[in-house]
Amino acid sequence: MEHNEIIKLLLETENGLSADEKKKLSEKVDAIYIDARIEHHQRIARKQTISGLLLILFALLTFGIILFGRQINGSTLVWLKGLATGYFFAVLITFPKTLRNHSKIAYVLKIIKQLNEKTNQ
Repeated sequence: MEHNEIIKLLLETENGLSADEKKKLSEKVDAIYIDARIEHHQRIARKQTISGLLLILFALLTFGIILFGRQINGSTLVWLKGLATGYFFAVLITFPKTLRNHSKIAYVLKIIKQLNEKTNQ
C-alpha cells in the first residue's frame, strides 16, 4: 500500500475525527496543522483523565457519606453533601469530553504526520 492509501484508510476508520479534520488531512497538509491538532487532542485526553479522577473521587465521597452519614454531625454532613454536589456538577461539565478517545485520535494523527513526512522525503 502507498502512504496516501494508508492515510485514507486511517481517516475512514477513525470515527473521532471531525469532518473538517478528515477533509484537511486527506489533502496535502503542513506539519504545523497536524502538530496543532495533535496538541489539541492530547490536551483533551489530559482533561479526560482528570474527569475520570473526579468521577472516582465523587463515587468515593458519596459512598462515604452514605456509609457514615448517621455518625457525622449535622453541619459537617451538610458540608459534605454540598461538596458531593459540587463534584457531581464538575463531573457533569467535564463528562461530554470523555465520549471520544482523544489519546487514540492523537496517536492516529501522529501516524499520519509520520506518513506525510515519509512521502515528502
